[in-house]
Amino acid sequence: MKGVVIVAGAALLVGGGLFGAAKAGMIDIPGVSPKKAAPKKGSAKEAKATDSAGDAKLPGESKPLESTAPEPKPSAAPAAQAAIARALPPPAKKPKVESSAVKLDPELGEKKLAKLWNSIPPDALLKIAQSWKPSELAGVLAKMDQAKVATLLSQMDPKRASEVSREIKRVASRTQPEG
Repeated sequence: MKGVVIVAGAALLVGGGLFGAAKAGMIDIPGVSPKKAAPKKGSAKEAKATDSAGDAKLPGESKPLESTAPEPKPSAAPAAQAAIARALPPPAKKPKVESSAVKLDPELGEKKLAKLWNSIPPDALLKIAQSWKPSELAGVLAKMDQAKVATLLSQMDPKRASEVSREIKRVASRTQPEG
């Protein structure tokens, strides 16, 4: 247990030192190190004042503070980046989500919806059913109370009621595969 604490403390110390060095501008870590000021070109009229995020500033606003940290030596940057790469853990891999993890059972969904729709008055059910395709509606209606379905079909437009009835016939004639 002491070994784990010592190793964790050393890793925390190294990581903190690297993070501090990056924040001070001593080493370059994208997203952590401060952005370097770009050299100004042209006259003062052509140059725009910007804040540290690169946004334009209004006249009269103070300029952002520039870093006073010394520029890192070119030969030290690759060594520092290599040290960072060794100190940081490898990036975590995203777990693969298998498509077979969640299986949908349309039959079960139709049964549960049929049970719910059996408790809805036919007038309200007619309004709900208007936006459904006949092929989707038939699967639910085939599992509902026949008297309720007959009332619903009689309130529908005759052409739509005919389409839905054909679909109910098709759905009701399905057989279960043997196995």
